[in-house]
Amino acid sequence: MARPHRNLVRTYAQDLRLFGTPGAKIGLGLMVLVFALLPTVLHDDFWLSVLIYVGITAVGAIGLNLLTGYCGQISLGHAFFIGAGAYCTAVVGGRSGCRCRCGCWPRRSSGRRSAG
Repeated sequence: MARPHRNLVRTYAQDLRLFGTPGAKIGLGLMVLVFALLPTVLHDDFWLSVLIYVGITAVGAIGLNLLTGYCGQISLGHAFFIGAGAYCTAVVGGRSGCRCRCGCWPRRSSGRRSAG
C-alpha cells in the first residue's frame, strides 16, 4: 500500500497554518532580516529603488492574496489604495528631500489618512 505524501493535510486547523514547516518560519525570518539590513549595505540608488519597488509590489500582492484567497472577495479598490499611498509617499518625500528614515513617518501617516 502506498504511503501518503508528507504534505498531506488531515484537519482544517492544519490547512489554515501560517507556516507549514519549521523551515518556512526560519526562511521567512532570514528573508525579513536580509531586507531589513540590505538598505544599510547598498548605496547605489538604482538597487535601492529596485528594493523599494519589490517591497511595494510584495505588500500589494500579499494583501490581494489574503483578500481573494482566504476571504474569497473581489477587490476593486486595492490598486487605488496602493496607488494613493505611493502618490502620497512621492509627494511628501519629494518635498522634504530627506533620504533618512525619519522622513518615513510623515509619509506613512499621510498614506494612512488617505486610506481612511
